Formats: sequence, C-alpha cells, structure tokens
Amino acid sequence: MLVASLSPMALAVPVDEDAVSEFIAGDLDEFDSTLEGNQYMFTNNDEPVFSATSYLKKQWVEAGYPNLILPFSQSYSNSRSSARNCTNAWSQGDTDTIPTASGTVDATVQKISTNSAIFVQDGQVIPATTLNDIASTFETTIFPTDTTYFGTPPDVDNNCQVEIVIIAMDGAGGVGGYFSPGVASSRESVFIDADDMDWRNTILSHELEHLLHNARDPYEHLWIDEGAADMAAYLCFGVTSTLTGHANEWAANSNLSVRWWNQRTADYGAGFMFMMYLADKLGGGAAIASLVADTATGGAGIVNLVANPQPGSISIGTTMSEIFANFSVAVTLDSAQGAFGFSNLDLASSCTPSQVCKGLTIGLAVLNLSKDGGCAHTSSLKVLEHLST
Repeated sequence: MLVASLSPMALAVPVDEDAVSEFIAGDLDEFDSTLEGNQYMFTNNDEPVFSATSYLKKQWVEAGYPNLILPFSQSYSNSRSSARNCTNAWSQGDTDTIPTASGTVDATVQKISTNSAIFVQDGQVIPATTLNDIASTFETTIFPTDTTYFGTPPDVDNNCQVEIVIIAMDGAGGVGGYFSPGVASSRESVFIDADDMDWRNTILSHELEHLLHNARDPYEHLWIDEGAADMAAYLCFGVTSTLTGHANEWAANSNLSVRWWNQRTADYGAGFMFMMYLADKLGGGAAIASLVADTATGGAGIVNLVANPQPGSISIGTTMSEIFANFSVAVTLDSAQGAFGFSNLDLASSCTPSQVCKGLTIGLAVLNLSKDGGCAHTSSLKVLEHLST
C-alpha cells in the first residue's frame, strides 16, 4: 500500500537559470497505463487513454526532486535577474529540441495563442483545424477555468506561454499525455500524444492543472493533486462516463479511505469528490486556489483552509476528522442542509454511467476515520446513526 504523501526529500533553493543544463523528464519504458495511469475524462472506455503524470512524479520524487524550484517563492523571485517581460516568446515556425519522457524530440511551433505555443514533433501531421480548436478551447475554456481554480502559470522561461507539445507516444489509447515535473525548472510544458487527438482538450485541461499545482506545491499528496486534475476536466467539460466511473467506484466502496493511495479507480473518484466538496463549502475557485498555494500537504493544508475561510464559506468543522465526517455524510445524504450535501454535484440514488451516485456504505465516516486515527464529528455521527436505524 502506498501512502499518498510526497514528503520533501530535498530543499527548494533558487536555481541559476543559466546553470540548469540537465533535465530529468522521467522514463515511461516500464509504465503500464492500466495499472499505473489515471484514465482521462471523456475518453472511450473501449480504448481508454491515461495520464502518466503521477508515475513520472513518483519517479521524480524518488530521484530526490532534481532541479526543483518554487517559482512563486520570494527566494526565487529575488534570484531572477529581471522582471517578467515575455522576451523569449515563441513565434510560429520556431523550432526547438524538447526533453520528454521518451528522450529529446525536435519540434516546431505550428500555432500561437495568447497564452500558449503549440509545438508539433517534426514528422507528425496535425490538421490546421485541430490546432485551431486546441488554441481556441485553451483560451476560452481551459486556461481561464484552470487558472481561476489553481492559480496563474509560472513563467520560468520568460516567454509568457504554456508549451503544448504534441508528440508520438504509444499509438492510439494507452498514454495520452503527461506533465513532467523534472522539466518544469526550465519551461512550462504539457505533452499530448499525437495519436490521441480526439481527447486533446480533456488531456490538456487535466495536465495544465498538474503544471499549475506543481509550481506552487510540488510536495502535495497524490489524492489531492489527482482529485484536482479530475476536477479540472469536470469544470471545463462536465460529467462523463469516465468521471462517473471514477466517482461511483468509490461511492460503491466508500469504506475505502480517501487519504490512502493505491492507484485504484476508486482513489481518483474519492479525490475528485472531496475536492468538489471543498470547493462547494469553502468558497469555490478562491478556496481551491488557496489550498493549491499552501505548501502544507494533505490534511494540514485543508485545516489551514477552513481556518482562513474564503467569502461564501460555511462551517464544515475545524479538524480533518470533523471535515471528513461531514464530507462522508454529504456523500451519503446529499442533503440541502448546510454541510451535509453538494450544490455543485447532483448525486443520484443509483450508480449509472450518466450519474454520480451517493455513497452506498452507511457509517463510512466511522470506518474511514478509525483508519486515519481520528474521531468523527458528533453531529455527523448522529445523522449516520439515524440512517442506520
């Protein structure tokens, strides 16, 4: 069993931008997408497409966080020779050799938008209509939504652009994309498989969240980071059968702890549901942005959030035990009463591909909190006791 913690293994220190010559982009040679990947929302269950980000991040953590920087820290800001001015912005037709999890590739900028440069690996052919759609959807939906909830992007390369890098990975299905934290010390890049263009916008919304989150809190636990990435796709594009599959797998087994990570489908669903609950009760995008910006990890960051409420917040407890107990009741009841339901999700009584369902295990708060070493909130337990009689 893998604990969801990514505890710091190295200190974050300012990096000399001219001295960073090596990239630790990770290695996907041994990656099994069905066991170690996160299936993207909106992808075909007959040929599922997976994110490899959590796999690459674990490699990076185990290597000791090579090239780690915290681009929003004061020490990093003080180390920069000049203010952000976009002097290194890419133009259409520019070329570069880009580090990836499969080695370096040569690529050309084939499309520019206000906040992105879209690279295509040399030799790959992406229709202009597809590139136009990526640029348009990125600017109208993905970028404004993700940055509202997870913060503005860093700009370590001083070009004011997110690099959307389209490369050959493993054919259709399997790996659809990733964000590599080892690359993030020198550039803001997300990667998409050239053979999975049908799912390009879902992949992009998911991986952009990882980029934004890593820039502020690279130590965050996987259950929060992956839950937020699924949340990003939902906020951009709504409910899908993949989303309901994630959420309902946990709802049907809601005695499984949200805070222990085993790379199960239910783990992703639990993280998504919990993040949606926090957004609903603690102030929407401002609340999630505050959580992402807090370098305290796991439950400590969530307790900090409730101690510093955003406008529109309601009380859901002051300790992680109380917060989780109230969340458990909300998943079980989906009541209109205060902390005991969701206003941003409509939970159904039955689990179907078109609906996210309520938790099916009465008393799950007691079971989960006993695993996590906590005590359930008294008012929440009274509700659960009433349900079980």
